[in-house]
This record gives sequence, C-alpha cells and structure tokens, in this order.
Amino acid sequence: MEASVDQEFDARWLGAVIEAKSWHFHRRLLERYGIVLGPADYSGIVNAIARGKAPLIDVNEDESAVYLVQVPSTNALFFAAAKPNGDLITAMPTSPRLLSLAHFLRK
Repeated sequence: MEASVDQEFDARWLGAVIEAKSWHFHRRLLERYGIVLGPADYSGIVNAIARGKAPLIDVNEDESAVYLVQVPSTNALFFAAAKPNGDLITAMPTSPRLLSLAHFLRK
C-alpha cells in the first residue's frame, strides 16, 4: 500500500529548512528516539538550553554538556549534547548512567 501525501510530508515544513550543521543531530534523534522535530522544535530546544530551562545532566571533558530536553510540540524527553556556545551536537543514546543522573537531579 502506498502512503498518502499527507503521511509523507508534514506541512509545517513548507518554507522551512534544516541547516547542514544540524543534520547529524536530527539523524541521531530519529535513530535513537524515533523523534522527528517540527520546524520550531529545534529552536525551542536550543532556547531551553540557553535559558537554563533544560536540566544540565553532565559536563564532558571537552566542555560540551548533556541536557535532558523536552520537544516543545510533543513533550517527549531525550538527552542532548551541546557545545558551550549552545550549538546542539547530537542526541545522546539513553544509558543507565544518564538515566540515573537525570533521576537524581529531578528529585
């Protein structure tokens, strides 16, 4: 059975683009969590990190940080790594260590 056009294309993307520097993040988010962001979701996540609304879970040796972030349009949660300047690097795979840190910090 062939999918309808409505199932294949999210109309929110009309006129929107994904910058080349964020493709890795989007691919890992889909691969690891099955999440496809809407156009405003990416900037909402970046803003949540910049404003301190996303809980800081861990800081890596290279000064990048791992945050527990929420997708604005769906409230789905996932772990994201970001550079000190706020640029998103990747969607981190869920691990027992990150889940433990997130649970401890959210108490």
